[in-house]
Amino acid sequence: MNQDIKNLIGLTYEDENGKDYKIVGIKDVTEDYITLDIELVQEEKISWDGKLLVDIGHGGTKTVNGKTVRDYGAVNDKSKVDEFTWNHDFVMRYIIPELQKAGIKYQIVLRDVGITKLINDLNKAAGKDDIILSFHLNSGVATATGTETLYWHTSTKGKKLAEIVQKNLVSVLGLANRGIKIRRKPINKADELNQRGWTMFRDTKVPYVMLESFFISNDKDLKIGTERKTELAKAVVTAIKEYIK
Repeated sequence: MNQDIKNLIGLTYEDENGKDYKIVGIKDVTEDYITLDIELVQEEKISWDGKLLVDIGHGGTKTVNGKTVRDYGAVNDKSKVDEFTWNHDFVMRYIIPELQKAGIKYQIVLRDVGITKLINDLNKAAGKDDIILSFHLNSGVATATGTETLYWHTSTKGKKLAEIVQKNLVSVLGLANRGIKIRRKPINKADELNQRGWTMFRDTKVPYVMLESFFISNDKDLKIGTERKTELAKAVVTAIKEYIK
């Protein structure tokens, strides 16, 4: 048996049903095929009294000139992929299965209209041990790139969670590490754009952390983020596990 084949031992893979398997041995090797000895990887179930509240950024509606308009967030100029649609798919098809496998309780709180109602809905749903992750994507000039995670500047728990989330996102995406960044009350009108969404961070009663995983306005960022949705979802759940230990 050559060394390349032996290197398969210890590797894990996911089947079409979303179950993880580990290669523990090589049974048989011929010119035409390799028979592997595999075992199901048992997901470690965690004990946590809290739950994850999921805020999928944007998606709310407002009335403009008598018409109902939905807020889709930032949009990629080339592909027309928008922030809300990308994150909605990411949460529903990737995050939720990983949460279920890990035994992490969760609740999705969608934006209906404005931020004030969303804050009230989140606080109504929040228990004392809960955390909130808000899924967004960044936007800027076409060359802007990288990953950052935001938290309320006086929240010790929020900072801890942001640091862990940022570390795990960067490890998967491999984009520029823009670090964790604070949100605070704007000091004047000119500062409001820099602190947009700050009331969400201040007024939610449990730690609220916003993920800006990559720049949707950057074609390369968007390609990498989309190709690595599975790994990214696993990274988010890994971060939650690390935080609640």
